[in-house]
Amino acid sequence: MPENPDFEEVYTYYSNVFVPAYSDLTGYLLFKPIEVLHSVENVLSHVMQCHNSTIDAVAKRENIKKAHHHLERATLDCYKILFVKLDEKITRVVDDPELRKFCVNTPERDFLSQYFDFKKRIRDIRKKEIANIGINIEETISIYKEAVMVGFILINKIDDQKITDYKCLKQKEAWIKTIRDFVIGVVTGLVATAIYENWNIIVSCFQHLLR
Repeated sequence: MPENPDFEEVYTYYSNVFVPAYSDLTGYLLFKPIEVLHSVENVLSHVMQCHNSTIDAVAKRENIKKAHHHLERATLDCYKILFVKLDEKITRVVDDPELRKFCVNTPERDFLSQYFDFKKRIRDIRKKEIANIGINIEETISIYKEAVMVGFILINKIDDQKITDYKCLKQKEAWIKTIRDFVIGVVTGLVATAIYENWNIIVSCFQHLLR
């Protein structure tokens, strides 16, 4: 963040950095996370203070600086949330051998290789994020953004329609198995009942045949 950002720099950061991150997040989730909305609300509050005629120029500059910081925080939250959501979906596919084999539009080996690279970035991000706490939020934003881009590459190789079809097929198979087991159970029960009720007749027939 600039040491003493002005309003123009806040607007430039909003337009060129925050808006793309927020658009990616809401476009993927299809809703607006409350954490990000809180940060945006804080940005707006500090920006409005810049038009407060009762405070001096020093206080206004301080509010601009705080607005810029909250905007950075909101941008980081966008990429963090997006990163977590992408990881959840990708991992669900990777953890299911059949999904990653039949529902991914790329060779399974290539998909797994990219996934392991994605997971490695998670470990690297955590180390760098801890090292940058209170020092360089922009670097933390940058590494999260890079990881999100890798995540989107993987997500774009997952065929949601194939997953839907696959789950429908598995559900049909489960229903067929349930019906089959039910029918077998009913038939077995009927046969057992018939044998029990006619046991004496059956025994007599066998005795007659053995004579």
